[in-house]
Amino acid sequence: MLRGVVVIGGILLVAGVIAELVAPGLVEDRIEETVRARTDDQARVDAYVAGSPFLPRLVLDGELERIEVTLEEVAGRQLVVGTVALSADRIELDRGALARGEVEITGIDTGRVTVLVDQEELSRALGVELDPGAMELAGRALEVAGRRALELPLEEVMPCQPDLDVDPPDIRLHCTFDEVPEVLRSGGD
Repeated sequence: MLRGVVVIGGILLVAGVIAELVAPGLVEDRIEETVRARTDDQARVDAYVAGSPFLPRLVLDGELERIEVTLEEVAGRQLVVGTVALSADRIELDRGALARGEVEITGIDTGRVTVLVDQEELSRALGVELDPGAMELAGRALEVAGRRALELPLEEVMPCQPDLDVDPPDIRLHCTFDEVPEVLRSGGD
């Protein structure tokens, strides 16, 4: 009898360890699918979920500790953005969606997004040689020497007013946010 309990306990322990190792990858896959659908497959997407223990927090609280999503070569209307790095902490998930095997992000505590634009790519898109000292943001539009040059394709990934840092050859836009970016929302929300 005791031996049977020990065997069953061992099996449950092994199953729990396997589930703890496999579950983050499944959640990452679902997040990547959501992002690809929101960007019409116009970017390479990689998601990473952090936090341990993973399953108890996910099942009991409907929460993830941290997610990081990277989009490479995001195709916009006039410009291909090099890299979008998005991270968020204390992510709330819809428990009903979890029960259906879906990942639906309903809230976050705080997040940060950084967008890197290659200066050469921007010069190509504008058809002019850029002077890094003459660039500034006006809302979500990049101005060069006081002229509106380009509306940046950031609506889905940047739910905040970005700051601009120019360190040739990189042009970096970044900001912090406390609402779920459109690119992470499931469906047509």
